[in-house]
Amino acid sequence: MGKDNAFSQNPELAKLLRECDRGDDLFLEGSVGNTVFLILQGSVELKKKVGNHQITIGKVEAGAFIGEQALLQDKPFPRFASARAASRTLLLELGPHQFSQLEKTAPEIYTNLLKKAFKNLVARNERSEQMMQILREYDGRKRFLSFVHFLAAQALSDPKTGKTVRLDPAGIAFELNCDEEDVLDWIQTLVDSEAIAEKGENEYTVTDENAILNVGEDLLAPPRAA
Repeated sequence: MGKDNAFSQNPELAKLLRECDRGDDLFLEGSVGNTVFLILQGSVELKKKVGNHQITIGKVEAGAFIGEQALLQDKPFPRFASARAASRTLLLELGPHQFSQLEKTAPEIYTNLLKKAFKNLVARNERSEQMMQILREYDGRKRFLSFVHFLAAQALSDPKTGKTVRLDPAGIAFELNCDEEDVLDWIQTLVDSEAIAEKGENEYTVTDENAILNVGEDLLAPPRAA
């Protein structure tokens, strides 16, 4: 994997570059750490243990940070979730000391990283606010449709395939407080109505995110009784 020139050419930063193969763990849920990761190439999945299963709760692409809390505090903190490389990945791993040292040794890189970190935090805060609005919906079917529409609206569009969203039933059930079997049925309803199309394992293409809302919760099977 090629090194990122902006970082590999700086001797101090080159020491902090880390390459991971697909399936490698960056850190585990509950472990204590005080470093932040900037994904330079590849992508990382965030996984959380629910009962006896480990579910995927998010995927972080190149250009984004993982573990920004390390920039805001001096003491190590427990990781909220596990982070695992979803592909061949190149990362920059920084602790609070290394990050602050950049201000003196490489101010341009320091400023660029700081901007990326704040942009990442803003994006996560916006996502949290939108998720709070979605979770206020009493009906699980409405929560599901709003959530899938939200994912599609945020996804990048490809000229050939349109937008791709990842719909992991276990992860969605965890985030939306729904039954996993209900989520599986609802995803199939979206496929049958051609609002989304299967692309790969838990991946679906969306040509028009508004078509998801047009399906209407009345077409989805009501949640199973507890």
